[in-house]
Amino acid sequence: MQDAAANRYWTEREKHRSLDNPDTSSARDAQRRRRRRQRQALASRLKELTSEEKLRFTGATGDMMSDVETDPEDPSGFLVTSPRWRSSELEDLIKVADQRRRAKRTHREKRRRQNEKHSARPLPPQPYPAHLTVDV
Repeated sequence: MQDAAANRYWTEREKHRSLDNPDTSSARDAQRRRRRRQRQALASRLKELTSEEKLRFTGATGDMMSDVETDPEDPSGFLVTSPRWRSSELEDLIKVADQRRRAKRTHREKRRRQNEKHSARPLPPQPYPAHLTVDV
């Protein structure tokens, strides 16, 4: 009887800790890290833009930044996937800011590979300026 109870305890514990369960601490931590990375990417890109470019970037949030995953083909790099609902104007501004940031960098970054496919992430419910998003 005690073994059955112990087995059930460990089974339920593993089920609860699974990444499929959004209530687990590891899933929450992963989401926090993703959001922090997106906010940091936005802040570093804003530093590289001129005041005129920043006006066009007004209204952008960390939610609009790309998704990053470990690259399955190259473990030393990562795969960047942009949201499909991001406008071409915002894509261009992000590319300009990234090029300026790379030109200034003093250390080697991990290799980035731009994914041809777009992220399946839906548009967040927050209202965004029309020039930053497109209808999908």
